[in-house]
Amino acid sequence: MARGFIASEIRRTDGVLLRRGLSLGLLLALLWAGDTVYWADFFQGPTKIDSGVLAGLASHEAGPKWIEVDVEQGIPFGVQRLEVPLLAREETGVPTAEVRAFPVGHRLLLALVPLDFEDTRLQGFVATVPSEVQERKPIFHRQHPRLTGSFFPLYLNAVENFRREGWIVLAAASVLALAMLSSCAAWMGRKLRPSRHPILEALRRYGPPEVIRAEIAGAIAAESLRFGTLFRRTASCLVTRGWLFFRTRFELDMLRFEELAWVHLQVEKGRLDLPRPGRKWVVVFHTLNHRKLSVPLPKRKAKALLGEVVSRAPWAIAGTSDRLANLWRASPDLLFQEVEQRKEGL
Repeated sequence: MARGFIASEIRRTDGVLLRRGLSLGLLLALLWAGDTVYWADFFQGPTKIDSGVLAGLASHEAGPKWIEVDVEQGIPFGVQRLEVPLLAREETGVPTAEVRAFPVGHRLLLALVPLDFEDTRLQGFVATVPSEVQERKPIFHRQHPRLTGSFFPLYLNAVENFRREGWIVLAAASVLALAMLSSCAAWMGRKLRPSRHPILEALRRYGPPEVIRAEIAGAIAAESLRFGTLFRRTASCLVTRGWLFFRTRFELDMLRFEELAWVHLQVEKGRLDLPRPGRKWVVVFHTLNHRKLSVPLPKRKAKALLGEVVSRAPWAIAGTSDRLANLWRASPDLLFQEVEQRKEGL
C-alpha cells in the first residue's frame, strides 16, 4: 500500500506542476487573445492612415487603434482637461490638454492634444467620445458656421501613452511566464530523471528508496491516521506508528518519529492565500538531524496531532519555552543530549 502511496504522491505532485504550468500558459494565451489588435499596434507602432480609411475606422473593430494621420491646424473645441496639482492649496484645476477639431479632408476629427500642440501630424489612439464632447458638437457648429463638414465618428487621445497599460501587462506576463517555465522545467526534469525525484530523494535520507518504501507500506497497512484536508487548508498530515507524512499541494515531506527531538504548537499570522486569513496553528517538529518541519492545521486538529505524536514518541520534548528556543538556535547538541537521556530513561 505504501508503494502505492509513494507512487500516488509522485503522480500527484507531478500532476500539480504540470497543471500549473499549463494553466499559466493558457492565461498567457488569453492575455494575448483578449485584444490582438492592441498587441499588434503595441509592437508595430501607430498605423498611418488617410481620410478615406479614417471614415470607416470606427465601425471596423479589427482595424488599428493606434493611428497617425496628417491634419491641418486644429480649432479649439471648448473642452479642456484640468488637473489639480498634488500640493495645491486650492482645488482649482490647471489646464493640461484640450480637445481640438482637426480638418481632415472634408470632415472634422476630434482629438485630445497637449495645449502646445502645433504639429501637422497627429498621433493618438482611438478612445470613447466623452459625454461633454458629444454634447458640445451642435454648439461648435453654431459657433463655426463655415465649417460645414461633419465629424468623424471617433475620438483620438494624443496625450496619454498608448503603450503604458501594455508595459504593465507585459511585466505581469513576464512573471507568469517565469512561473510557467519553472513549473514545466521542474516537471520535465522529474520525467527525464525519475530516480532523482524529490520524494525519492527524501526517502534516501533513511536508506535505499525501495527498502524504505516497503517499510512505509507495512506501516500504513498496519495503522494510519489523517489530520487535515489537503485542498481546504493547503496541507494534510498522515501519521503511522513510526512515520509522519506532510502533504502540500506541491510536495511530500516526511520524518521518522525516532529522529524527533522537539515538538510544539505555534500560532502564526495567517497568510492571504488561506481561505480564512487570521491566526494559523502550526505543529512544529525539530529533528535530531537539524531539520525543522512546520505543519499548519486547524486548531483542534493541531492539538490532536500533537497529542498523537507525543504518545508515539514519548522521548521527544513537547511544549515551548525560551530556553528550548535558545538551545535550538544556539546549542542544538545540548538539546539533543536531553532527548537521548529521555530515550535511555524509557
